[in-house]
Amino acid sequence: MSDASFADVVRVARKTHWCTGCGRRISGGESYTIRSGVCDGEIWSARWCHHCVAANDWAIREGCWELPGGIVENLAQALQCIWEECPSLCAGRMLIGFRRQWTRRDGTLMAIPAKIASR
Repeated sequence: MSDASFADVVRVARKTHWCTGCGRRISGGESYTIRSGVCDGEIWSARWCHHCVAANDWAIREGCWELPGGIVENLAQALQCIWEECPSLCAGRMLIGFRRQWTRRDGTLMAIPAKIASR
């Protein structure tokens, strides 16, 4: 059994950063979330775009971070597992948005999946 705790801090980027979840570039002036914490005695931190925070919170509510085969290692695996276990429009949108780094074909960002994530 692991002892884990984490905290979220929302910041505005002054320079370019990269999202730990999807790998998308977080541009200067864009807000992002720093998640940091302690798990099994190890200190960690990660920068997440708001899209990945919403998708991650949705994956946690769906219960896909801990599966019978073990703990899922990243958000991509969690979204894929949800899609395989229960294919739905919501799961498909999350997975496709993640794979495209939340960017439409014309280069603009998709809306943060808050409405999808709250269902």
